[in-house]
Amino acid sequence: MQGELGTSHAYEMGGDLRVPPQYKRGFLGADYNWDAKRKGYRIDTILRGDSWNRSDDSPLAEPGLDVAAGDVIVAIAGARTSQTRTPDELLVNLANRDVAIDIERGGKMRRVLVHALRDERMLRYRSWVNANRRLVHERTNGRVGYVHIPDMGRGGSPSSIAVT
Repeated sequence: MQGELGTSHAYEMGGDLRVPPQYKRGFLGADYNWDAKRKGYRIDTILRGDSWNRSDDSPLAEPGLDVAAGDVIVAIAGARTSQTRTPDELLVNLANRDVAIDIERGGKMRRVLVHALRDERMLRYRSWVNANRRLVHERTNGRVGYVHIPDMGRGGSPSSIAVT
């Protein structure tokens, strides 16, 4: 009887259980780092996906925004960034919403309106795939053979790819 109680009768279901709060962080589809000299987060890379599908491309790559690598994010939704107040923190509860971002370039400030992504995993995956394609192209110069692909920092193991 103890075994039965311990394995199949110890579940919680239904009832008046409270749903824990859900905090959906927004994403900008970009890599950025703190720039102490410019007092903001310098955009290192803007990830590119399918420009015709808004949820599969970086919001910073929207036509007409003119945001580029090297620009600095100084505020999000009116809140100033700092070394301890990151864009990730300021994007909490802003997934799938329009967000005002203050950008600095060449000493000039401007505000852009972007639609924060709910998820950027496909953008990151595509970036990884494209980096591997570039590596294969560089190492083979169009020849047939095998190319060793090192781990790209996501916990995977090195592998080889057949090139035709």
